[in-house]
Amino acid sequence: MGNSKGNAGERGAKELLESLGWLVADKETSGLAGDDLFARSPEGVWYSIEVKHVQSLQPAHEKQARRQAAEREAAILEARRAPRQSIVKSLDIAYDKRHWLLMWRPSGFRVGSQWVVLRGNGRNNRIEVWDCEASQD
Repeated sequence: MGNSKGNAGERGAKELLESLGWLVADKETSGLAGDDLFARSPEGVWYSIEVKHVQSLQPAHEKQARRQAAEREAAILEARRAPRQSIVKSLDIAYDKRHWLLMWRPSGFRVGSQWVVLRGNGRNNRIEVWDCEASQD
């Protein structure tokens, strides 16, 4: 995301994930795919993450998250095959495109608000609400 609203959304999502014990590897894996963040859950599962900080969530946003998850998987497979040592190898990243998050917080929400999270896991999608006391615009 190139705009300040998008950057604030990504920053807030990253803060929330880290506060919940996730390892966010966005700097280490930047340039591998078009998703906003890439992170490992406390359970050890890697997720491609699309962050939306807009008024309303649209079906196209889920399609974008799914597409970027597939791009992330292809990029990681390519990096794992690379002859030289890569961050993907050193982090021992094994990623499955079925694991993705679409994190949404309506623009204008402030501290104490919540994030709506659509979690793709390959079998069915779950909608969850995560509290974000630390996240700010």
